Amino acid sequence: MDALKLRRTLLETAFTKAVNHLQEIIENDPVDMNAVETAFEQLKVKSAKLKEVEDAVLELSIESNCTQEADNIEF
Repeated sequence: MDALKLRRTLLETAFTKAVNHLQEIIENDPVDMNAVETAFEQLKVKSAKLKEVEDAVLELSIESNCTQEADNIEF
């Protein structure tokens, strides 16, 4: 679980950097549409990876809570 949380933190940082990079490109005058498309594709990939890890963390958290609740009921 800790490894997943660490990976999530790293992916969140990468995602934020990708968003900021895309924003910088869009703010340039004139806008380089090829650079926008490339940056947007990178953002989509980072978003998909982040969602995958978020889902895994959530699933483990739910499983952990269910296990703890079952243990509490037994004792």
